[in-house]
Amino acid sequence: MADTDELSFQKGDIFVVHNDMGDGWLWCTLHRTQESGLVFKELLEELDDNVDPNEIYPWFHGDISKEAAVEELAKMGPGSFLVRPSDNSPGNFSLFFHINNTIQRFRIERRGNRYVMGGRTFHSLEAVVSRYKVEQIVEGHVLGDP
Repeated sequence: MADTDELSFQKGDIFVVHNDMGDGWLWCTLHRTQESGLVFKELLEELDDNVDPNEIYPWFHGDISKEAAVEELAKMGPGSFLVRPSDNSPGNFSLFFHINNTIQRFRIERRGNRYVMGGRTFHSLEAVVSRYKVEQIVEGHVLGDP
């Protein structure tokens, strides 16, 4: 058990700030892990409300068209993938995956602060990607490099 409520984090991590605890401390939730705890205010930088927290990941492409996504992955080869916002369902996402010389798309539905893919619920898009980098997304295949 930890001796402190301070959160450990990495450069580039994104937090949701819940309360100012005084003396420069904030009570936050770390987007990547969904852990909550204290972070010193001076270590944080405020994000623009229009910034998608997923933009820190190399596999997230917030402004790429479907056609450009397919074209890019075709060049990158089998195992490559990316995630982009859905055109058909605003608020949801699509995971594009290069497999067997085709590009397959998987829908990731956003439900409140959770993400659902293939009947499984995840706390973040990063958790979806992490799972399918080690477990098969389709029989015999895991996500490779973005």
